Amino acid sequence: MSTLYLPQIQKARRVTGKTLAFRDATVTDAEFILMLRTNEKRSRYLSPVSNDIESQQAWLTRYAQMQDQAYFIIEFEGEFIGTVRCYDAREDSFCWGSWILIDNSPRHAAIESALMVYAYALN
Repeated sequence: MSTLYLPQIQKARRVTGKTLAFRDATVTDAEFILMLRTNEKRSRYLSPVSNDIESQQAWLTRYAQMQDQAYFIIEFEGEFIGTVRCYDAREDSFCWGSWILIDNSPRHAAIESALMVYAYALN
C-alpha cells in the first residue's frame, strides 16, 4: 500500500526576485488588501469579499496560524503593488491565486511575480 505524499507550502518571511519582493502578509496589511479586493476592475476574477476591515483583519489573524498556504504582499522599490497566494499543495502540484496588482504597477510586475511564484513553490 503506497502512502500519499502531502507536501506543505512553507511560509517565507521574504522572497526576493530581480526587481520585486514578496513579503508574508500580516494583519497590518488588511487595509491594502481590502483596497485591492474591493476594486471592481482589479478583482473581477477573484472571489468577492465584503468591504469590512475587521473581517479582513480576522482572516489575516487566522492565516498567521495556517500551515497550508502562503499569502504575500508584492513590493517594488519598497512600495506595495499587489498580492499573491500559494495554496492547495497536492503531491507535485499546487494552486496559486489572489493575484492582483495595483493600477500603474511596473510593466514587468506580472511576469516577474508569476515566475517568482513558480520558483518559490517548486523550490
